[in-house]
Amino acid sequence: MPLLLSSIQPLSAKLLQNSTLKTYKGFPHGMPTTEADTINADLLAFIQGKHSTL
Repeated sequence: MPLLLSSIQPLSAKLLQNSTLKTYKGFPHGMPTTEADTINADLLAFIQGKHSTL
């Protein structure tokens, strides 16, 4: 991820109500495909309201 975007994300997450910033260290750029089980489980938990707040 470009340095500029990675430095903006924590601020963006704090500005958006009910947001969650989740990072995946070591996951490749195509992680929704290569790490689908992990990403889908986290998305489902977020949609169901089982996420943690910042």
